[in-house]
Amino acid sequence: MKHLTPKNLMLCLMGSLIYCIAFNTFIVPAHMYSSGFVGISQLVAGGLASVFHIRINLQPIVYFCLDVPLFLIGLKILGKASIAFTFLIVLVETLFMNFIPIPDHMVLDNVFAMAVVGGCLEGIGTSITFRGFGSSGGTDLLGMMLTEKYRKLSVGRVNLAVNACVYLFAGLRYSLQTAVYSLVAEAFASIMIDRYHKQNNLVTVNIISEHNEAFIQFINVKLDRGATVIDAKGAWSGKPCKVVVAVLSEYELGLLEKEAETIDPAAFIFSNPRTSVFGEFEKRLSA
Repeated sequence: MKHLTPKNLMLCLMGSLIYCIAFNTFIVPAHMYSSGFVGISQLVAGGLASVFHIRINLQPIVYFCLDVPLFLIGLKILGKASIAFTFLIVLVETLFMNFIPIPDHMVLDNVFAMAVVGGCLEGIGTSITFRGFGSSGGTDLLGMMLTEKYRKLSVGRVNLAVNACVYLFAGLRYSLQTAVYSLVAEAFASIMIDRYHKQNNLVTVNIISEHNEAFIQFINVKLDRGATVIDAKGAWSGKPCKVVVAVLSEYELGLLEKEAETIDPAAFIFSNPRTSVFGEFEKRLSA
């Protein structure tokens, strides 16, 4: 698998560590609930501990067990390489959650501050994991599998549906305040992910160069993206030229700019940020 490199593996490990530190240090002591399968594992573990009077922290074990069926189903849908990478990240996160100490009391003065800091750190950790083309399983993995079978669905919609159930149950089972502060943490996590997750931010790239074919080859083959060639004319020189137009993520734009130094250092490349795409376009949120 082309994304399984030492650099990406280190990014995923670092992102997982930051996420788990935020979870154990800020979210759990404030009695908040995280999103996705982590939040579900909190609810299930809390229920089991209450019914059977278990004192050990069951949440990491429940989290791992919830992901196992997805791994088995995902082998056929997403392939062995992708599932193996995700399994490694989930295993590491399970170990981090189990061994990172949980404070007996809140480390900040109030729950709102815990939600803001915890949510921001969770979002940064998640975005670093995404930067390494990794996924922490759970709703991300479930979303990818469902979108492979049902094209009208999206990973975001699956996440939204699962998270709505988690926070609704947390609000009904415990208190409205618990659900509200959990939503605050999730909101700040989402802001951080959107801010730092370059695979999620799209740009329109325009390239004018005497080596257009080399740029098209790089975009088509290396980035596995499409491109459009437009006939144009220089306003100053009056000479005909061709403009290569493509929609890429900010991460892919960085790769293109780096490759341009080899293909044609004199190339004129400009991009338009905050591009919105309607139709067939693959957002690559993970490996």
